[in-house]
Amino acid sequence: YDREERHVEAEAEYKRFLSKTDDEVGWANYGHFLEKRGRYADSLDAFNNSLARCERAGKEEYRGFLDAVKDSIDRVERMKNLEGEAAIKAREYQEAEWLIDDIREFAEKRFEKELAKAEAEYKEERDLEAIMLEDAFDFINWFVFNRKLKDGKTPGLVYAEENGLSGDLMERTEGLGNPVAGNFEVVGVDHAAFKLMVKDMATETEYTLMGNVPELIEGQTFVGNIYPWADFYLTGGGLKVQDEESSQSINKE
Repeated sequence: YDREERHVEAEAEYKRFLSKTDDEVGWANYGHFLEKRGRYADSLDAFNNSLARCERAGKEEYRGFLDAVKDSIDRVERMKNLEGEAAIKAREYQEAEWLIDDIREFAEKRFEKELAKAEAEYKEERDLEAIMLEDAFDFINWFVFNRKLKDGKTPGLVYAEENGLSGDLMERTEGLGNPVAGNFEVVGVDHAAFKLMVKDMATETEYTLMGNVPELIEGQTFVGNIYPWADFYLTGGGLKVQDEESSQSINKE
């Protein structure tokens, strides 16, 4: 129902399921469903129901899931409290992240064999023995938005055409194939609005960066790619945050 945008029927099915099971995963999925509809107060209630059931069960295997639910509660609380332009930009950022996640999932399923070839190419091109966790987001973004298939299209473009994305969205997704790489310093933070101001330490260029990275603080540095989207940039999912010693070394250079 949700995939077919039959949202009234989808919500009725969530409620029917939860009335019979009262399941923590069901409540979390319902919370995500409501979050995507922009119903943040209802979404928060659903995530809190999921959290309460996890904590009541007290099982060790719930730890990872429990942390994910707590992150969702934090995110939705921030969205619920935003107003005006900050709320509009945060919502635009969220919708971009959801779309990119859908495109990645599509590409990984549709082009599974190509993905295996691309991994070997990526490691050889960058002289890597293995693609570590901190490199994984950049690799999948490269595969989806930069690496061309035999027909000359990227997996991201195939998704855009098959799903009828607007010209504006198609242009934005194509732009993800040209990230800005560098060493960046955080020069301003507004975590409540998912917003950071960062400066390329080589060019002194400043960028507005949207991302859910509350651990980043002003003055901290990171190395990686940032991805253009509308009038702001996205973290792309992974940043290599540097320690104080590394930061000082970059500042001296």
